[in-house]
Amino acid sequence: MRMFMRSPVRLATSRDGGVAMGAAGTDLAIETADAALMSDDLGKLPWLVRHSRQTMAVIRQNVAFSLAVKLVFVILTFAGYSSLWAAIAADTGASLLVIFNGLRLLGSGGR
Repeated sequence: MRMFMRSPVRLATSRDGGVAMGAAGTDLAIETADAALMSDDLGKLPWLVRHSRQTMAVIRQNVAFSLAVKLVFVILTFAGYSSLWAAIAADTGASLLVIFNGLRLLGSGGR
């Protein structure tokens, strides 16, 4: 399923969100909508809402994990148990884990 999602945050968190349908939709409708379905199938709308909620959950997980790793290494550095190179390696590893966590969303295609 092809779709364009401008704001998964708004679609996942608000009760009202604009959805433009069809690739033949007017440019103005597609530009102002929060999401644009590229087909005229309304049955894909529940998937779109579910996917936007999953996206928000993954974003929250990624931010929390990244900040937790940084906080742990700040504490370890001030306590004298960590070096700059260990913090750099941990940050690189955390970045890779965040990327792989986000890639999980690709597996939840238009089912």
